[in-house]
Amino acid sequence: MYNLSFFKFSYIQNNRAAVSVMFAIVLPILIASFSIGIDGARFLIKRAKLSDALSQGALAVALTGNDNSLDTDITRNEQLLESYIDYYLPSDKIKPGSLKVTLRKKYDPDDTSRVVSLDYIADAAILSNPIFESLEHGLPGFGKDVQISSDGSNGIVRKTIDESSVESDIVFAVDFSGSMLMASSEPSMNRMQLLQKVVSDLSKDIIESKSKTKIGIVPFDLGIPVELSGKNPLGGARIGCSLPYKFNQKYDLDFDFWSFKIPGDSFLTANQAIKENNLAQYSYYTDVLGMWDKQLIDSGICVNITDLPGLSCERIGYNITTPANLSKFNNEYGVMSKIGNMTYQSIATNMTVNHSATLDKKVLFSNDYKVFEVPFVPEYFFSSVFGGMCSSGFNYNIYSNNLNYPRIVPSIKQNAYVINLTSSQSELQKFSKMKVHLGTNNDTTAGLLTAAKVVSRGVNPQKIIIIITDGEDTRDVAELSTKFHTQFHMCQKIVDGLKELSSDTKGVKIFYISLSATDNNEKRLSFWRDNCVGTDGAFTALDYSTLKDVLGGILQKGNIHFINK
Repeated sequence: MYNLSFFKFSYIQNNRAAVSVMFAIVLPILIASFSIGIDGARFLIKRAKLSDALSQGALAVALTGNDNSLDTDITRNEQLLESYIDYYLPSDKIKPGSLKVTLRKKYDPDDTSRVVSLDYIADAAILSNPIFESLEHGLPGFGKDVQISSDGSNGIVRKTIDESSVESDIVFAVDFSGSMLMASSEPSMNRMQLLQKVVSDLSKDIIESKSKTKIGIVPFDLGIPVELSGKNPLGGARIGCSLPYKFNQKYDLDFDFWSFKIPGDSFLTANQAIKENNLAQYSYYTDVLGMWDKQLIDSGICVNITDLPGLSCERIGYNITTPANLSKFNNEYGVMSKIGNMTYQSIATNMTVNHSATLDKKVLFSNDYKVFEVPFVPEYFFSSVFGGMCSSGFNYNIYSNNLNYPRIVPSIKQNAYVINLTSSQSELQKFSKMKVHLGTNNDTTAGLLTAAKVVSRGVNPQKIIIIITDGEDTRDVAELSTKFHTQFHMCQKIVDGLKELSSDTKGVKIFYISLSATDNNEKRLSFWRDNCVGTDGAFTALDYSTLKDVLGGILQKGNIHFINK
């Protein structure tokens, strides 16, 4: 037994060089084979994860409704898809140039203008490193940066659009600032004309479908233009301005009393301001409107005074020669002069507005407006803080030069005004006749708050507010808007309040549509997504097809599901 064991040991010892050579040859092959099994399994798992990432990324893009119409839209969709891939495969890198999101539209064969479905297709390849880089050493297996792609059956989401719309109360809050006169991407159409055509076509489709949906339109500039009863001194319409804000007690004055008076400044006493006001008013009625002294006295607009210019003139009921009006002027002049000196073009600022009171439900959904008459005068004439507000209410541009006021003022008519919820096509067609004036500015918060009041009067189960604009708010108003959104969460209070008003309300949604790809567009969209409409509620639309698709997607029912290639 001892001899046999010794013989085996001696044999191995004497031939160990041959065994070592054989082991040195076989071991790398064994490791390479082991690598193929281990890394192959890892790559199959990564491929499955990539497929999941593409599917979830495509779903996320479909939910945002982003349609790849602009380069910024494409970038945003690709960034969203990239975030999903990074989440599922954090240690791998995306192959340069492989990541893309494409959109495939299917049209109704009987109506080629109507989209019936949208396919969102996500695709990408990743580069992953194996545990053992066998190929680098001339062995079977995997090399560095192995490309892994989906099998093509994932990453496609189809969004179908039902022809019937959900019965809704829909209010468009429409920007009537001068920039809406700029050319759109649609030939021979400015931005307002593009919007008017799309809204007209969509409203016609909805009404003809016998839906109970009702549509309202809120035009806004620096306030909401409204028509007032009675006539101006030369027989034309009186144009008013309504504000949906609640003002701080100190500034909650009779704006209608002050809208035709010069604000003066804090360096003047009330008596000095009265004298300046009398001179300005007399000049307005005689030099601008071309009226005679006797005509002014007989009509009750002017009364005789001892100071220059010999007449004190104002709209009937507002002349400061009466004891009540004189007392009001003396008591409120200091505040009004402060407002006139500190504000730019609107009476509504963070200084004057009470934000929390404005968003109180008793005010938010009531008919509580601050209304005053807007003077149709040269911009420089009264230098009044009220002079540039609601100028879209006039059928003439208040900012035009060399206007013949004695000829124009008698023919003043209401231009822009609120169209309350209706299913009347003839009523909605009036929106297409409203004009935008160059030089007009905008206050989206006034538009949104008024739209909330209008939509609250509807009885349909779904409430939709769509804000359509092409730029940023005006100076002080932009600061007011930012505070309402970021500190007082205006949109959430509107949504919650509308739901609480009626148990029949099943859904409330606010949307924001930009008609311009410039003017800090991406920054504006981001702000509205973060502070109001969510990731799926802000869009850019520059032409007819895109705008109609966006609005159609908002107004019509649809569903989203995964499909295979």
